[in-house]
Parts: sequence; structure tokens; C-alpha cells
Amino acid sequence: MSGNVRRVKRCKQCGKGLDSLAYGSATFCSIACGRRYKRQARTSHNAPKYKDEDRACGTCGKVFTASHPRKMYCSDECVEKSRKRRGRVYQSKFRAMKAEQKEARS
Repeated sequence: MSGNVRRVKRCKQCGKGLDSLAYGSATFCSIACGRRYKRQARTSHNAPKYKDEDRACGTCGKVFTASHPRKMYCSDECVEKSRKRRGRVYQSKFRAMKAEQKEARS
């Protein structure tokens, strides 16, 4: 037996043997296997990492099923109401701050 042992590489997708001399550093037996492997990796990577949970809407208090951990409102209408309410609060604070600055200058 000679000291040259030929190691058989396997396709990452289907497990079929690859001839390392013919393919060099290949990891897939065909272009189709490579595409299939990458497509599966891409879809498994994008799989949701969280579970749906019931929570109360930040505007109306209605209980809804949140499909994302950052979801806070039950509908687009509640999101708009919240934005308008927050906008009024920020505007009133901004106006008060400007008035204080104006008084400080005089």
C-alpha cells in the first residue's frame, strides 16, 4: 500500500462523492446542487425566530396577536393616532423650549 491515500470529498447538498483531482476545491457535485443548497440556507436563515404572542394595543388597549416582537399596535389606524398624539406632545415641548430661550435672550 502506498502512502498516497486518496480522500473522497462529498457534495454538501446530496452527499455524492467528488473527485478531488478533477474538481479541486469544489464543494458541490453540480451547479444545481450548489443553487439548491444556497436556496435552502437562505430560506432557513430567514425563518422567524420568534413566536406569536397576545398583547394589548398601545393606543386602544384591544388585545391582538403580535407577529413580530416590536409590534405595538393592532392596526394602521392606531399607529396613526399614536403618531399624531406623540407629534403634539413633541411640538408642545418644542414650543415651550423655544419660548424659554426667547425669554432668556431678552
